[in-house]
Amino acid sequence: MSVDLEALRRRAEAVRSRIYLSDLIGGDVSLTKRGHEHVGLCPFHSDASLGSFSVNDAKAIFKCFACGASGDHFKYLEKRKGMTFVQALKMLEADAGIDFTSTATNAEYDRAREKRLRAAMADAEKRKRNARGLWHHSAVMQGTPAQLYLEGRGIDFAALGRFPGAIRFRHDCWNTELGREIPAMVTAMTVLAGEMVAAHRTYLEFVRGRWVKADLDMPKMTLGDYAGAHIALNKGEVGRMPLRDVPEGTTVHISEGIEDGLTVAMADPAVRLIAAATLGNIGAVDLPDSVSDVVMVGQRDEEDRALRALAARRAGDEALAQKHEDAAMKINAAFNSQIAAHQARGRTVLCMWPDDGFKDFNDQLRSVRMAA
Repeated sequence: MSVDLEALRRRAEAVRSRIYLSDLIGGDVSLTKRGHEHVGLCPFHSDASLGSFSVNDAKAIFKCFACGASGDHFKYLEKRKGMTFVQALKMLEADAGIDFTSTATNAEYDRAREKRLRAAMADAEKRKRNARGLWHHSAVMQGTPAQLYLEGRGIDFAALGRFPGAIRFRHDCWNTELGREIPAMVTAMTVLAGEMVAAHRTYLEFVRGRWVKADLDMPKMTLGDYAGAHIALNKGEVGRMPLRDVPEGTTVHISEGIEDGLTVAMADPAVRLIAAATLGNIGAVDLPDSVSDVVMVGQRDEEDRALRALAARRAGDEALAQKHEDAAMKINAAFNSQIAAHQARGRTVLCMWPDDGFKDFNDQLRSVRMAA
């Protein structure tokens, strides 16, 4: 029996247009509205804090930047409930009262699809403008609490040789979680062409005489669509040359976070280093064809999860121990998928790791060991 793939595509798109993904996932996960997205604890790994798992109704996608789980309505039901695509489609159509045997339904679908696409494009453009405005109206980092925060994390700008221009500071950055303005380190995220598309924020607070990362469920957030974009942290021996113009055979180091990236660049100021902001974006970062080698700055999340599992097992909590072990497997799979993404583009991928016992390079710099 032949299958009309175009008809299935239209039916699936109608479901995505009619049913908010946050309503579907909200039946299993407690979600909180944060800006244009909903956030919650990831249902696919042992998640202890808000921030990594988000649901975007405008795009009809969910994404966990910790374990790499992502998809739409159908992928969620497949992963969470074990349903096939057709089973999920029939269930969701019944829930939404969608009948594609009706001509009126087809016309309604076309109108709804166009409306949703226009709204999504307008929303993305608005967030990009807001991100640019936020960054351009922030102070350069030198002499601000952003500099003091990074120096408190062990970053020596004299050793680095410069203050990264992408990093700025704003004293009155809106925080949705608190419902008020607080200080934040504001960092530009740009695409390969040089266009700024998003602003990464690390919220800060002054505690016992030091500037530290704010004690929030989500101390780091990004405004704007940043898939494929990067944070320029260190241009290395090529100086001011834009990433898109680097010579043939260039090696680029990619870290997940700003603090880890600056730690590596401080140790070797000659390296070209960018940050991706999240694990899931490392493989998506757009690089020129002239980049032949990528060095991924690794974090020992697997080992950290193994230690958490051991502690839970010692405490008699086998369920929690299993969750940590499952999370370790998913995070490892997500890391490997980032490697594969660059290899698929013909690049050689190397990985550098902190010494045993340290979760990341910045922890190693500060002699902060993982709890045994």
